[in-house]
Amino acid sequence: MSVVGSQPADGAVVTSPPALVGGYRVDLSQPFSQAPADIVAGGFQVNGVSATGYTIVDADTLQFIFSAQPVTAQGLQTMTLASGSLKRQSDGNPLQAWTASFRYDLLPLQVTGALPVTGPACSCRSPPCGSISTRR
Repeated sequence: MSVVGSQPADGAVVTSPPALVGGYRVDLSQPFSQAPADIVAGGFQVNGVSATGYTIVDADTLQFIFSAQPVTAQGLQTMTLASGSLKRQSDGNPLQAWTASFRYDLLPLQVTGALPVTGPACSCRSPPCGSISTRR
């Protein structure tokens, strides 16, 4: 059994930290055992901070709960789910370890304009024949 999706998604850019309750979610490849002894909430971490609880969404989806915000600064954030934190419902085999990352950026980098706007493509020679303006 493995993680096949998450919220925030691997590689996503978010403009505010995810909510403490319901902001972190994992989708699994197969149904997991819903027995409390087979679910280790603290096996899910964001930036090394362990989840304090969980909510079962459906047979193959969990949301994790934090008592304090694990995202405290802008930049790259790392989510991990330790091997064995969950067990597959069908045979009790443990979850494979998983890692994903997302970026927290209040004002994501955006292209606000480019030159030339229209016309033929230019080659990359000196001096440059165009420019790109960005906003942070």
